[in-house]
Amino acid sequence: MVKCTVEKDKIEKIIKYHFEHNNEIFEARYIISKKPTVELLHNGSHLGFIDDLKIKHDYIVNTDTTPIKVTVWIEYNIYSTYIGKINGLGIEIDEKPVQNTLADPETHIKNGRSGFYVLFFILLLKCIITYYSNYKEYFSHIVSIISSMVYFIPLLFSFIVFIKYFKWTKFALFTGLIISILEMVDYLYALPNSIIKGTNGATLLIWILLRIATICIFIGALKWKVKFGYNKNE
Repeated sequence: MVKCTVEKDKIEKIIKYHFEHNNEIFEARYIISKKPTVELLHNGSHLGFIDDLKIKHDYIVNTDTTPIKVTVWIEYNIYSTYIGKINGLGIEIDEKPVQNTLADPETHIKNGRSGFYVLFFILLLKCIITYYSNYKEYFSHIVSIISSMVYFIPLLFSFIVFIKYFKWTKFALFTGLIISILEMVDYLYALPNSIIKGTNGATLLIWILLRIATICIFIGALKWKVKFGYNKNE
């Protein structure tokens, strides 16, 4: 792993990646916009410019010792905030991943945490709705609390493994995935009743896609975790 420091300029919307390899200094300037671009610098001089997506560009730096190959690519999705896809810049030097970029497995493993935020929101919302609907029917706080526990218990358990995410990474991801799948099954079981009640089709589709996205987030992070078997926090 090639160490890299990241400097963010929120005003100009630029993320600067500073890294060094064989005493050669590099900087990649990732400009955030609807069409992101990257400027690559070597020892302060312009080396390359990238403005297309998902295409890996190779740059050869001729040094006094051996040539250095720098591989750079951009991953971007305007809807990534909602579906958990990782945005940003991928960099490799001589096929070694550069830290804090998309080439770094840790970046993908950390992304699994975003799935828990969505899961917390869904389970908490279900707790509130279940409590309210039961209280409205039975006028009993005890009955309402007991009914809502079916969602509160997995919510609490998810929160515990989330707190220990960097210590129990693989266990936390498996837990999040299993709870997300069970919650999806529960939602699909209740879906026909929602259709009968005339719930807006677009709303139902959004909720389904949100759940699918959450499951995909956990699967993606778990895939990287299983593949590399560790992260720097363990």
